[in-house]
Amino acid sequence: QLGIEKIHLKGERIALYPQSKNPAYLHSDALHRIVDYVRMHLDRCQFHEVVDRQGKSTGKKYITITNVRTLQGALNLLNKICNLSE
Repeated sequence: QLGIEKIHLKGERIALYPQSKNPAYLHSDALHRIVDYVRMHLDRCQFHEVVDRQGKSTGKKYITITNVRTLQGALNLLNKICNLSE
């Protein structure tokens, strides 16, 4: 529902990797929900850019959200994002 390609949960932090190969995703409700969540929680959310081994940008982005301690906490967080209203 959120169009996330990959999720990492490590060290009380979750990393969300949104779709990168679908241009329509940039205008999707799913991405807007994620961005809205980030805006409401700037104290624990950050956008990042993926870099290769040489330190060059790959053009892919990801979002980290801190204070996510358990798998259940991660699932609750993702459900909360899914249920954000427009």
